[in-house]
Formats: sequence, structure tokens, C-alpha cells
Amino acid sequence: MKKQDHILLIINDSWGEVDWILPVLWHLNTCWNVKITVFFKSDEIYDEKSEYKDLYKLLDLVSDEIITQQSLSERMISDENRLLHTIHDLLRKKLCNGIDYIFHDYSGVDYSQFYNDFAQAKVVVFPHGTFVYGWMSEKLRKDVSKTLFFDKIPKDALLLLGSENDVSFFKELTKNNNIVVSGHPKFEKRWVKTLTGVEGERQNIQINNSEKPKILFIQYPRRRIKGKDVFENLALSVFEFAKECGAEIIIKKHPRQDKNELTRLVEKDEGSMVRFADESVLSSASKSHVAISFPSSACMDAIVAGIPVIEYFDYELEEWSTFAQSGDRSTSIYRKMGLVLPANSIHELIGETNEILNNPEYRRLTIYKQRESLEKWFKINGHSLDTLVAALLAL
Repeated sequence: MKKQDHILLIINDSWGEVDWILPVLWHLNTCWNVKITVFFKSDEIYDEKSEYKDLYKLLDLVSDEIITQQSLSERMISDENRLLHTIHDLLRKKLCNGIDYIFHDYSGVDYSQFYNDFAQAKVVVFPHGTFVYGWMSEKLRKDVSKTLFFDKIPKDALLLLGSENDVSFFKELTKNNNIVVSGHPKFEKRWVKTLTGVEGERQNIQINNSEKPKILFIQYPRRRIKGKDVFENLALSVFEFAKECGAEIIIKKHPRQDKNELTRLVEKDEGSMVRFADESVLSSASKSHVAISFPSSACMDAIVAGIPVIEYFDYELEEWSTFAQSGDRSTSIYRKMGLVLPANSIHELIGETNEILNNPEYRRLTIYKQRESLEKWFKINGHSLDTLVAALLAL
């Protein structure tokens, strides 16, 4: 990579992709003065920018241009023969001076046409989140291997991974030897400070008597839980508990979750102080005192932001391909990794939350242990961006 190189970032599935790659773009823009064009394949995903105001603000700053399906479609014109240009035709025309790098995630989409459109571009493939692929069940591994289109990715592409535990799986899946464990750049302290404006950990923060506790409620798609009633009862029990202790709930919707189902639940529960987050998990967590999380990798963002995380979920009779096994029942990989305090019932949740909010020493130790567990599994020692840039230079 050299100064003034042109990067095309393709966003396919969610703002989780922006969340992962944005620290890299920020660094390359600041230190290398590269040109960055962002293409959102879905207008619906682009329109969710109102739920990620912090990410959108910085993405807009580092990008020379953000292109959407709609902005390209508006340029579509018919000639006398009514020949309509395709989105790829228009994108190729718009970027007629060429692209040096294509960045995209691995999310089950065939990007071959983009490789053909910009044949000279080097390809960089990155995770769309912090999920640990190395912990997947054998069945899920087989399903993933059929849907990620790795046979279409150029053999000389750079494949970035978040964890050493993912290496053997992706080597087997891709036959690609150019694999680099970069860790997750958004976990670096310098990025957390850039994004949130908060420096240092927050384990010593105490809640004043006059201050309402703020609880970040990290979500999980209802469709992945066996019963509709199970999801609703879990969510409503959190609302009710928060109402009783005078806490404010900030809901962070899962990218693949229907917001309407949450809105209906909020409207059903009268008297609770509930609002939807309009920033990333990192930023939302930096303004909260504790996170209550359904099974989600977003728990890691809350830990990095410096608050303790309680995973509230009863795995009795629950099965999902991303759950882990513990004896004869399911659990989460986050519990197995020691990243979260477990709460299987509302009584356990109330006990843990009250202890965190009212016992500074317990809060401090919980944050320390969760941070220690995260450091065990991931590179969050400040070298992720350095590792990544070195890999780009060698590409």
C-alpha cells in the first residue's frame, strides 16, 4: 500500500461491517492519506445510519464518497433502445480511474463481479463482527463452508481473522495461506478514545444517589429463540426490574432484529424509562453503568468500553447453531470463555445487577476478570492496527 491508493469498501449486510473496519480506514486515512469510496449494496442498511450516528459521522469524515444503490439508480438513464445500465455498469463508470484495493467482509455473498469489474485491485476480506468461528459446532462449520463463497475469493487475497482459534477452520475452508490474525481493531484503546471520547477504564465509577443507573440492554433476534413468549418474558422482566430500581434502559438492537417487535414490547410496558440506542455498542456502553446482554458477541464491546456484562438467558430446551454445548444442554461461547456473568433467571439477574451497582469492589473485580478473559482470547494490547497495516504493506 502507498499514499493516494484508492480503496473500495463494500458494505453488504450490516453496520457491523462498518464497526469492524472503520478503525482501519481511520488509520489509513490519517497516516497514509488514502482515498476511500464506500458502497452500500443495500439502501435499507444505509438508512440504518440513524442507529449508528457515531460510526456514520466518522465514516463520512474518512470517506471521499459514500455511494448507495439509490444514488447510482438515480443516474440510470435509458437510450432510444431502452437499454438500462446495471448497478455494476454504473459503479464501474463512476470509478473509471480504477481501484487499488477492494475491502469486504465474509458474509455469504459472491463478490466475483466486483473482482471482475476491478481486476487489478487487491482483495482484503475481514470479519463482520467478533464472533469466534473456531468455537462453531461441526454442523455449523459445514453449513458455513457452503455459504461463504470462499472458492470465489482470489487465492492471493488477504484474509483477516479476529482470533487464533479461527485459523485452522479458515485454512481448511479457504485453502488460502495469506491469513493474518489481526485481532479486532475496534478493541484498541486509541480507537475507543477516538470513537467515544472516553479514555481509560471505568471500573471505579460509582453511582451517585441522585443519578439514575443506566443499563445497556444488548439484544438477540427473537426468531432464534424457540418460543415468542420466552423472548417477550425475558425482555419484559428486564423492563420491570429497571422500573423498580429506577434505572434507565438503553436498548441496542441486534442488526438482524426487527425493531418493530421491540417497539411493541416497550409500548406494552408502561412506566419504564426505555429508549433505543442511536450509537454503536462501544459508544452506548461508554455512557452506561452495566450491560445486560442476551447471547451476543456485542458483550465484548461493552467489556472494552469498561463496564461489566451480565448474560441473561435460560438455555433450558434452547438450541441454536451458534450456541455451545455444556454437558447435555446448550450454553453460550461467551460464558465458556469467561466473558460474562451468567444469569439464568430474573432473580439471578437482579442479584448480580444490584451487586454491581451498589458494591464498587465487586464491580471493579468483575470488570478486571472480564477484561482479563477478553485479553486471553483476543489481541487487544494495542498492536492490532500495526499488525494489520504490516499485512497490507506485504500484500
